[in-house]
Amino acid sequence: MPELFERLLQALQEIADSGQIDSLKVLHALERVIATIRKNIRGSYLSTQGAWQVARAFLENYLLLQLEAVPVLGAVLKSLKQTAQDMDIKMAEVYDQTKKAVEERVWSDMPMLDFKPIALRGPDGPEDAPLDAKPPAAARK
Repeated sequence: MPELFERLLQALQEIADSGQIDSLKVLHALERVIATIRKNIRGSYLSTQGAWQVARAFLENYLLLQLEAVPVLGAVLKSLKQTAQDMDIKMAEVYDQTKKAVEERVWSDMPMLDFKPIALRGPDGPEDAPLDAKPPAAARK
């Protein structure tokens, strides 16, 4: 996980340092997300998951929408989207491992810790689903 967080931080820092963001509001939000990730990436499962959820929401709901119009950042955004997809996969694996370990110890289910990856929207591929699209029935469990 730490290497994926480092890739994510590197891409976010590259965007912040690019000089291509002309909005102070976007820059300040980006700096806050970077600080949140740095503070939580080496913590417990819940702090790591929380850091990813904050970063994920920021990417999906704010940053990508603001930066898609900046052509100079195309390669960085592509890298950022790939890292986000890799993070979702890794977080799902960590969740499964954590769930198994907890269930073995307490003999119960842990629905309160469910992790459900969210696909990023993009111009190419299945992640083009609109934000308000309902997930398949199997994913809504």
